[in-house]
Amino acid sequence: MTASVRRYRLDASRAPRLLHELFRRGRLERTETEAGQLFDSPDRELRGLGRTLALRGSGGGVELVMRPLASTGAEADGARVVVGEGDVEGLLGHLGLQPYAHWTLQADTWAYGDATLRVEHFDRLGWFCEISAPEGEEQVASVAGEFGFTESDSETREPLEIMAGPAPSAAPPTAAAGPAPAPGARRGPGIGPLHLLAAGGIVLVSVLLFGPAVGSLVALAVIAAGAIVLAAVRVA
Repeated sequence: MTASVRRYRLDASRAPRLLHELFRRGRLERTETEAGQLFDSPDRELRGLGRTLALRGSGGGVELVMRPLASTGAEADGARVVVGEGDVEGLLGHLGLQPYAHWTLQADTWAYGDATLRVEHFDRLGWFCEISAPEGEEQVASVAGEFGFTESDSETREPLEIMAGPAPSAAPPTAAAGPAPAPGARRGPGIGPLHLLAAGGIVLVSVLLFGPAVGSLVALAVIAAGAIVLAAVRVA
């Protein structure tokens, strides 16, 4: 049987009661805190491709994470790079990527029988409860019912997708400046993420050769972040 996971919205007035019930009936496995930012190009190209790029820090360190949005139906594992100390945000800026959403998160993970409940509080979004169970959707629904959740509380989007907002609208078509390309002909590349990444790589090399050292780990991490973005654009 396939394990299932479902996320529920949790009203602020219900959160203390849920935590009280879990304290009484469950077992606290871990508590996590996290702060993070979402990055994208000024015209939100990554969001348009159904992906998020997050710089997030917790007790386990700082990492860059590229993930497809759950609503795209793609595998959600994505790619992640652990980075060291240094001005990673500034170097991402050299790649043409800007922060557009910030958050702090506190999450408690509870064991309840063989199910798991993760209670999350985002400072900008409120409360969520993610329930996972090894015996599938019926078990998830049963556990959810025990703690007062209904189908109307279900949330299909991930919190980061909510923060990312809607995908940018496609630009309206413009009049062609010349004859249309022949069928099957390749279009020339426009100015977009690939060019920004190339320029960012040049800036990064310049910083390493001529500017203050920011550490080899940071340099490798930013190069890897550029590779992640490049791979995302190529896949799309």
